[in-house]
Amino acid sequence: MLEDEYQRMYDFEENYWWFKGKRHLLKTFFLKYYRGRPKVLDIGCGTGIVMKEFKKVCDISGVDFSKEAITFCKNRGLVKVKEGDAMDLPYDSNSFEAVFILDVMYHKWILNDVKVMKEIHRVLKKNGEVFITDSAFPMLWGKHDVASQAARRYTKKDLQQKLELAGFEIEKISYFNFFLFPLVFIMRKLSNLLSGAPKTDLKPLPGFINGALYGLLKIETMMVSLISLPFGVSIFCVARKI
Repeated sequence: MLEDEYQRMYDFEENYWWFKGKRHLLKTFFLKYYRGRPKVLDIGCGTGIVMKEFKKVCDISGVDFSKEAITFCKNRGLVKVKEGDAMDLPYDSNSFEAVFILDVMYHKWILNDVKVMKEIHRVLKKNGEVFITDSAFPMLWGKHDVASQAARRYTKKDLQQKLELAGFEIEKISYFNFFLFPLVFIMRKLSNLLSGAPKTDLKPLPGFINGALYGLLKIETMMVSLISLPFGVSIFCVARKI
């Protein structure tokens, strides 16, 4: 991720609809599987908002490739963070009950995403769960991806095949950010035609719009709990180590 985008994330992600909605989805499914204070690793922890929220319900540690990200985590008062590579995690085998890897594997510095999945398998305890969110559908590629230093976007089939190759069993897989897919598709295609430096889609929104969009993602969380959505801007998966 470009350095100035970390600052934008830090400024936005506490209350911005997209980040709040993704955390709501994650927490809804996490609490289906875990109670007490399981040991959790957040890979690619970014500026630390997930760690900050989830430390109420688990013993969470974070690792990130970026020194800037670690600095932002420490600005939030988080201390259980390490600098490290997702393809060579600085943790012992069988160390965690659960792993989060949220919008990480699409990054261009992930040279081998299957290797990352195998590393997650290694650090998870038996029957541990990995919770994944990532970018969906190559057709949505745009300047947002360039600014995020992306290399790939996933389909359900692609992600499932790679996880199974790494030794996981899929428990839930679905697209999400379903309702906004047509609008995002059009906006990305138009943006690709315009000149200018790449930027992510993060933009300040009036409070009522931000709240309405967050409400849409909460509805989608209920839907994903029941069915697998047929398309969406992002993909969500829960997979178990076997």
